[in-house]
Order: sequence, then C-alpha cells, then structure tokens
Amino acid sequence: MDVSDDQPLLTAAALLLGGLWLITAGQEGLALVGLGMLLYTVVVSPGYFMARHEVAPAAMFAVLTVMTLCAVTLLLATVSTRR
Repeated sequence: MDVSDDQPLLTAAALLLGGLWLITAGQEGLALVGLGMLLYTVVVSPGYFMARHEVAPAAMFAVLTVMTLCAVTLLLATVSTRR
C-alpha cells in the first residue's frame, strides 16, 4: 500500500474530525487543516483528468475548487470576527 492510497482516507478523516471539533469545541484548527488537504486534492485532480482528455471530471473538480475556497474564506472570516 502506497502512502498516496491513504490520502483520501486521511482527508476524509481530517474533514470529519475537524468539523466535529469545530461544532463541539469551537476550535477551527483541524477544520482548516482538513480544508487545506481537500484544497490540495481538488487542485491536483483536474490535471490527471485533463491528461486523459476527460473534460467533465476536470470541470467538476474546478467547481469543487471554487466551493472549497469559499469554505476556507468563510471559516477564516468567522475566525477573524471572533477574535
């Protein structure tokens, strides 16, 4: 098993635990780490699909990139207004 095989599982775990921690404890650190991992994934993935000339999945990941950037921006804006 390669380390890259664990990346989706680690990203999902970081997102779930970060969201849970954000809701229960109000701590945003792990949520930002999870969103950063997700952002890396959705930025890198379109290149894989474009190399295979698959436009639809690449477009989907482009939309997911925008949505992830919105989530990061909203979380950072919330953090900055609380402090």
